Amino acid sequence: MTSPTSTMPASAVANSGDMLVDALLGGMKWGNAGAGVGATIGYSFPGAGGNAVWAAPAAYGSPHNEPATASALSPANQAATRLAMQAWANLANLSLVEVGESATDVGDIRLAHTADPAIAPYWGWSLYPNDYWPAGGDIWINVSQATTDWSSGTNDFSSLLHEIGHSLGLKHPFDDQPVLPPSLDNEQYTLMAYESHPHGLFRDVVDHGGGSYSWTYFTVTPRTPMLYDIAAIQYLYGANTSYHSGDDVYGFDPESPFFMTIWDAGGIDTLSVANFSRACTLDLRAGHFSRIAIESDPLPAGASGPVATYDGTDNLAIAFGVLIETAIGGSGGDLLIGNSAANLLDGGDGNDTLDGAEGGDTLKGGGGVDSMSGGDGNDFYYVDHAGDVVSETSGAAGGIDLVFTTVASYTLGAHVENARILATGAANLTGNALDNLLYAGIGNNVLDGGTGSDTVTWISGVSGASGVTASLASGSASGSGNDTLIGIEHLIGSSNADRLTGNGNANRLSGGLGNDTLDGGAGADSMTGGDGNDFYYVDHAGDVVSETSAAAAGGIDLVFTTVASYTLGAHVENARILATGAANLTGNALDNLLYAGIGNNVLDGGTGSDTVTWVSGVSGASGVTASLASGSASGSGNDTLIGIEHLIGSSNGDRLTGNGNANRLSGGLGNDTLDGGAGADSMTGGDGNDFYYVDHAGDVVSETSAAAGGIDLVFTTIASYTLGAHVENARILATGAANLTGNALDNLLYAGIGNNVLDGGTGSDTVTWVSGASGASGVTASLASGSASGSGNDTLIGIEHLIGSSNADRLTGNGNANKLSGGLGNDTLDGGGGADRLLGGLGNDSLIGGSGSDVFRFDTLPDAASNRDTISDFSVPDDTIELENAVFGSLAATGTLAAGSFRSGAGFSSAADADDFVIYDSSSGALSYDANGNAGPAPVQIATLAAGLALSHLDFVVT
Repeated sequence: MTSPTSTMPASAVANSGDMLVDALLGGMKWGNAGAGVGATIGYSFPGAGGNAVWAAPAAYGSPHNEPATASALSPANQAATRLAMQAWANLANLSLVEVGESATDVGDIRLAHTADPAIAPYWGWSLYPNDYWPAGGDIWINVSQATTDWSSGTNDFSSLLHEIGHSLGLKHPFDDQPVLPPSLDNEQYTLMAYESHPHGLFRDVVDHGGGSYSWTYFTVTPRTPMLYDIAAIQYLYGANTSYHSGDDVYGFDPESPFFMTIWDAGGIDTLSVANFSRACTLDLRAGHFSRIAIESDPLPAGASGPVATYDGTDNLAIAFGVLIETAIGGSGGDLLIGNSAANLLDGGDGNDTLDGAEGGDTLKGGGGVDSMSGGDGNDFYYVDHAGDVVSETSGAAGGIDLVFTTVASYTLGAHVENARILATGAANLTGNALDNLLYAGIGNNVLDGGTGSDTVTWISGVSGASGVTASLASGSASGSGNDTLIGIEHLIGSSNADRLTGNGNANRLSGGLGNDTLDGGAGADSMTGGDGNDFYYVDHAGDVVSETSAAAAGGIDLVFTTVASYTLGAHVENARILATGAANLTGNALDNLLYAGIGNNVLDGGTGSDTVTWVSGVSGASGVTASLASGSASGSGNDTLIGIEHLIGSSNGDRLTGNGNANRLSGGLGNDTLDGGAGADSMTGGDGNDFYYVDHAGDVVSETSAAAGGIDLVFTTIASYTLGAHVENARILATGAANLTGNALDNLLYAGIGNNVLDGGTGSDTVTWVSGASGASGVTASLASGSASGSGNDTLIGIEHLIGSSNADRLTGNGNANKLSGGLGNDTLDGGGGADRLLGGLGNDSLIGGSGSDVFRFDTLPDAASNRDTISDFSVPDDTIELENAVFGSLAATGTLAAGSFRSGAGFSSAADADDFVIYDSSSGALSYDANGNAGPAPVQIATLAAGLALSHLDFVVT
């Protein structure tokens, strides 16, 4: 707390070594810390007369006796003082706090008027900080200024800022060494100077009408501490790092003259004269001046008077350490100068000059004929007038620059690398001697690279979802208008699916986003697909395929190669041999899919879990025989397989065999045979009637289609197997006990030679012993008891139909509609209850329909000695005899037997006319077939029925 008779601590400050700063240092600052350390300083407004307490004159410390004639500042001037105090606090690490005066507590800086005679020549005076006299820091203002206007922008306000500067520790730039040179000792650089700004005289002309004018002159004074003031105060107390730290826009009134310096602590900031029609200069460089074109009024015609020097020249400075990013011009011909940041310079209308200086800048000339220079850094230019000029003076530090153009035809200037067409209609773009990148537009473009190694891209030139088809060989492109390519060596596609083709040179093709197709053509080409599932065509040993991402965005890529030997690069998954002769293909660390060609191939998967396919590598109708165990394949040349774990067949009938590992085998189209070998294998037959060999409990058989998937058969040697979805049939190869379970389809289950449990699951299922009986004994099987013997002791569950072995079998149905087929041998078939179908097959079979409407089918070649069946219980009202006309060829018409084709009667053993083909002798029960009617030879007996049946043609059906 400071009393009227004391003061706060103050300390001496050494010079900084910077003459521009040191010329303003008074040698003392508030606080007992050194330079750069902030302070909290109180200020107060003493009351008049007895309302204020002052130290005795001898103790006060001033060479004058100001308190004797002291008077208080008016409320308006106190308000102006608060603004002036805050103006300094905005710049430095200062907290200037107003203190309410009392007998014991006053501000470190006290402000009051005085009528002391010594102050008469001056606006006021102030004392430097000190800690030994109470007068230190106090500001005394000539009482004659008590009623003047102290508002911001006035001479009084500038004078007040000046005096506060003294109270904080600043001196005049001409007092004591060091001093500023005369060219800098003025208010352009510091409001601590006495000399006005060299361009500070403003003339204001008033038109009273009728040719009557009046005019006045005044000197424009600083509204803020100026360039060197800010540097000096921040040296003393440090910078205010929070003032204007957001995104600020600094705008100006075209009719209000000023001098000021901007202190801005951060953010993305803008200087704008968008509302100005006069030509302005905006210089964003710290320590430099701009011209905000506010001009003095011209004298009326014929009048004379002093020269008004104020025209906005050097009226705005950017403080040291400040970074302003953006400058926006008006409708005049403006000059915009950037700094080291990435600036946006927008000239607006008018013929503007834009200089980006350092940094990667964006220069927009706007309307008019503009001149733009980016300087160092990677700069962007916007050209919207045929007369716009873009200049880069350096080919090295100048960076990589890009011109955006909306004009009908544009040619890149020297040291400018890249250009992009923004025009939506037809537009042409021509490069220079550099390696240019030309961005196509969405219209019809002529893209001429000039000399150099040039690239065209459609990365931003496609509207919609269609990709680009571009060929360097033909010099044309479509999909983004119809473009003509001249002097172009390299291509970059769009974000859609593109097809890019090179020529005979060494080209670089890059697909970008989308599922792209890249074909370098002849020459050693470099191809990069980018994101998406990309296709590459490699036809030169020097071609390089690059994928930079192994992530999902990189897609699943495929290389088509015609070279004699090719190895997949990193992040590329698959490759296909197009060479018709011998060719080799090597994978990488990924899980590769390698497509064999039609010649002799060495297919080496490398590391990873790799697959070879012949889906496109087979000519003709033959399939492929491939074995991972032997590492070889034939049928599509003679191939060698190295480091391959999985196989995919061709579109024909293939035989694919695994090894001791967990393999995936896929047959594709055709009737395939898949044998995983040892290991838990995954096998997918695809379309066609496929065979699978299952020898491991972990083997998985998959069929994804119940239609095109064909009729498939699984051969199993494991103890228990269940058919998967869409797989119809299975056969037990195990010689011991083994179980087999069906699915929801109508399954055919082949019993083995051991004890089997055969479970059909749902569906209408059949068990056969056609390959499951060893020796000459037949099978005895009963659906009624659910058991079978003769081929081990089998259990039947959910089985509706039976097929016997090649021996003499006895097959019995149950109360349902069963189908019993004897096959070879002299079989006994007993349908039991239900409407059954009995097929004796070859041999002399005994057929018993049982109850229900039964069908007895004959579809094997008649032979009275070795293929004659006995039907013991044929019921004329219920049963039917079915004859297959492929065997009984004279019965051409299908359906119910023609009446004229049947002859029945006692002793009838031969045909009576030419169309008597089926003959029943009711006295013996013999049923015969006569292929030639009465033309001979004799009929052949096919079956024996009971005698005396009232058979007719209605009891027979021809199929």
